[in-house]
Amino acid sequence: MTKRPRAPRRRPPTGSETAAFRLAFETETGAILRRRVGWYATIILCLTLLSNIPIILGAILGQASGTLAAFAGLVSGNKIGYAALTGIWVSVYAGVLIAVFGRKLQSRKTVWASLLLITADGVYFVIARAGDLTDFAGIPMFALSHFIASIVFPWSPRQAVYPAAIVLGLSALSNFLIEGGLDSPGSTAIFVAISPLWVVPGTLTCWVRHSRRLEKFGFQFLQQRYGRLRQELVSARAIHESVFPRPRSTGDLRLMYRYLPATQIGGDYLFAYGERHGEGERMSVVLLDVTGHGIAAALSVNRLHGEIELMFAAEPDISPGDVMRRLNRYVNLTLAKHSVFVTGLAMRADSTRGVIEHASGGHPPAFVRGVDGTLSELEPTAPMLGAVPDRDFDPGETSQRFAPGDSIIAYTDGVTEARSIEGQCLRTAGLRALVGLHHAPVTPGDWPDEVLRAVERHLAGVPADDDMLVVELYRPLRSPAAVEREAERRPEPVAG
Repeated sequence: MTKRPRAPRRRPPTGSETAAFRLAFETETGAILRRRVGWYATIILCLTLLSNIPIILGAILGQASGTLAAFAGLVSGNKIGYAALTGIWVSVYAGVLIAVFGRKLQSRKTVWASLLLITADGVYFVIARAGDLTDFAGIPMFALSHFIASIVFPWSPRQAVYPAAIVLGLSALSNFLIEGGLDSPGSTAIFVAISPLWVVPGTLTCWVRHSRRLEKFGFQFLQQRYGRLRQELVSARAIHESVFPRPRSTGDLRLMYRYLPATQIGGDYLFAYGERHGEGERMSVVLLDVTGHGIAAALSVNRLHGEIELMFAAEPDISPGDVMRRLNRYVNLTLAKHSVFVTGLAMRADSTRGVIEHASGGHPPAFVRGVDGTLSELEPTAPMLGAVPDRDFDPGETSQRFAPGDSIIAYTDGVTEARSIEGQCLRTAGLRALVGLHHAPVTPGDWPDEVLRAVERHLAGVPADDDMLVVELYRPLRSPAAVEREAERRPEPVAG
């Protein structure tokens, strides 16, 4: 019969979060102790007061009646020692109570205040036993006090041992030096040796309760951290996607895209810059895919975004080849040393001349779908960005016809590397077949949605393990009347 595997126990965080976890745990412990020490000290003081009411009333009545003998009998002998010891013990409790309610104790000091109370109990019981001041004394009474405190206070096992060690040591000295233990050292030594057994129940109670509380708090701590991380990732995703351009559905050159990161944020990026040029328009589009995905890739994207923004702000008419050359130099000098590389595709469409210029640094081939259904590809013209130094990088810029009704469908490798439940990738050939042999008519601008629907069918419920970005840059077919109407309107700017 095989044994069922035990579920892994949740443990408190380790590594970089250890300090934060300890601080949070100590803060919670201090808050619990501040409440419990207060009412514990209050209850014990009230019980002590109630138990000593007969003595106090006896003193008052004895003085009032003028019976010197009764009063002398009350305070003579051990009664004076008992009153003095009780007064000191009450002073310790009252001092701790004032400090707690006055909020003068921090978390760590509150722990020591609780230990002080139980140590005071033990010292009280040891001295009372040594001086024969009361019948309620000795290690058994301290063991009871220690056990109750172990139930009430959220101590660790080590903290439970501190007062026990002090009181048991003091009790051993009292046994040998004061209570006549030197007369029978053998039996006294045996008594001292077994006396730690009295505090075993309290210490074990602390160990069980502390272990459970530590495990529960660790789980809650991780939940809080995870929730906070999710909130931060949602904010980071909003910031990350805010650098993407707005889709453009008017003008001679139009842009649509869909972006699906594998996690909250990813390493794909799209930049677009449009302007009037002659009688038509010109639009530059840059598509980047940073190696990896998640937070690290998104941080690299933000750095690249700043570089591209600066590039187009200084030279709005910069060519795709120059864009790739400068990005390669930037990645090679700054990111490659951290093993971060980038694939990139830069395009510049010109509706006046009817051409599309492009340069590609190791990026998957984009598809140019003609209005007549013909299909061509924008192949990579250079190696991956950052792989070679600037002097060895040739962007290999090319150009070809881009007529009204044509669409360019570009994407990142998360699309072609999407794996089905059988482990089969869609691959470039599968996407080419989808774009080139699509039987149902696809409205220009709808290709990003159509491609992602095809990827979803291919995945068949398997989660994507990489970011997916699909972009369509297209020229619409328009009637002469529509051309005249749009010529009077300035196209909305595109920048991102």
